[in-house]
Amino acid sequence: MTEESPEPTVTIIVPTFRRTAKLKRALNSIQNQTYSNLKIFVSDDCSGDDTEHMVKEMAKVDPRIIYHCNEENLGPQKNYGNAMLKIDTPFFAFCADDDLYLHQHIEHAIDSFKAFPDAGFSINETIVADETGHISYVSTFDIKQGQYDPAAAIMLLLKKESSFLTGSIIRKEVIDKVGVINSDCGVLCDRDFCFKAAAQFPFIITKKPGAIFFAHESNYFFNDMNKHQWQQWKKYYDNSTENIFLDAETRKATEKHLYETLRGMLKNQGKQAILKKHYETAKLCTEILRNYFKSTRYPLKLSLLKLSCIIFPPLRWYYSFAAKQRIKRKTLQANIRYKQYKNYLTITPS
Repeated sequence: MTEESPEPTVTIIVPTFRRTAKLKRALNSIQNQTYSNLKIFVSDDCSGDDTEHMVKEMAKVDPRIIYHCNEENLGPQKNYGNAMLKIDTPFFAFCADDDLYLHQHIEHAIDSFKAFPDAGFSINETIVADETGHISYVSTFDIKQGQYDPAAAIMLLLKKESSFLTGSIIRKEVIDKVGVINSDCGVLCDRDFCFKAAAQFPFIITKKPGAIFFAHESNYFFNDMNKHQWQQWKKYYDNSTENIFLDAETRKATEKHLYETLRGMLKNQGKQAILKKHYETAKLCTEILRNYFKSTRYPLKLSLLKLSCIIFPPLRWYYSFAAKQRIKRKTLQANIRYKQYKNYLTITPS
C-alpha cells in the first residue's frame, strides 16, 4: 500500500469481555498492520473492569481506536451483531479479543478485492492453534486460490464446517443485503451469517496467512459447543435450507449435509454428556435423535453407553483416556502437516 493513493477504510470490530491482557495483544496486532487506513472499534460487553481505562489510554496514542461499552452484558453473539450495526466504512472485519492478525492480513484482502471487485468476502488463511503453539488446522489449507461463485462458496462452507469469519474481510454491502449476525442461531451464528452471504456474494480465497485463532477452554465458541442448543442449531438448519437464493441442486446438497452434520453433533454431544454424567443433556440428545432424526441406532448406542458406564465405572475413564490419545495423535499429525506455518506463531505484536 502506498501513502499517495487513497485506500478504503476498514473497520475492525474487536468484541471483548474481561480479557484485558489478550485484548491488548489483539489490538497491537491490528495496529501493526501494513494497511493503515483502519477504524479499530472495541465493543466491550460491559466488562466492568479496567478494560475501558486500558483501551482509552491506547486511543490517546492511536486515534484509530474507538471504545464502545454496552449498557448491559449482551452475550458474545449479540455483542458481535450490535457492533455490526455501527459500521459506516466500505469494509469490515472481526478480531476476537483472544486472536491475532498477521501483519499483512488487511493488505492481502484489499488487494484481492481489487482483482475481484464483485466479491463480498476476501478470506485469508486462519491458523488455529492453542496457546502452547500446537496447530490443529489451517482454515483454507486444501482449497484452491481464486474467486468462488455463490453455489461453490456454499459448498466450501459445508465441506469445511466452518464460517471462515476470523480470516475474512467483508464488504459493507453484505450487511445491507443479509443483515447482521443472528444470535438466534447460538454458537452457529457465524456459520449462519456466512451462509447467507455466500448465497448472494462470491467469495475470494487468497491462500495467504492472515490471522491466528487461539483455541482454549475460556473461548466462548468451545464452551457453547458443549451446551445443548438444539433450537439454535435447528434455526441455522432452517435458515440455510430455506434460503430463497439457493438453486435446487445446492438446496438438496445443503439439506443432506446439514442433516448429517447436526445429527453427528447431537450424537457426539450425547456421548460427551454421558461421560461427564450430564444425563439430562444426554436424554435430550437421545430424544431428538429418535423423534426428529427418526434414528433407532444412535439412541440405542447412547443408552448402552450410559448403562455400561453405570455398571462398570472404569469404562468412563477408558473412553476419556482414549479420546485424549486421539487428540494427541491428531495434534502430532497436524504439526507435521502444517509445519510451514509454525513460524507465524513466533510473530508477536510489540
